[in-house]
Amino acid sequence: MRAQMYGSHSVLVLEAGEPVMETLKLWLAEHSVSSGSFIAIGGVRQVTLKYFNTSSRVYEEREMREQLEVLHLIGNVGLFNGQPFVHAHITVSNREYQTFGGHFGDGIVSPLLELVLTPIAGTLTRHEHADSGLTELYPEPAVNAE
Repeated sequence: MRAQMYGSHSVLVLEAGEPVMETLKLWLAEHSVSSGSFIAIGGVRQVTLKYFNTSSRVYEEREMREQLEVLHLIGNVGLFNGQPFVHAHITVSNREYQTFGGHFGDGIVSPLLELVLTPIAGTLTRHEHADSGLTELYPEPAVNAE
């Protein structure tokens, strides 16, 4: 991965063969980024899409193993149990221009993935919601330095 910070934004270019979630979480931990948002475009050769079944309260997974264009990968970062937690959704297309989308489980980059991350100066945490079973975002008030 190649990465560079530009003011309040960071640009990460993930390279062929890199697992998206592992690479992103490692970068977040190394740079102490616990809250933020991101958007990315590029390509993957494998992706796991997820759909949250509200009846069973579990994610149903679909793995695709083919070259796909990443049309849109968008997400946020917060803390869950003290660790960076990435919540993202993705839209991909295949050679026949069919699109598929859902909750982003993970993917293997091919040939590259260009990601722009904007840290949020505050604390975003996630807590499991008893009714939905989801880890929901709970923004906390900013701490004022006096």
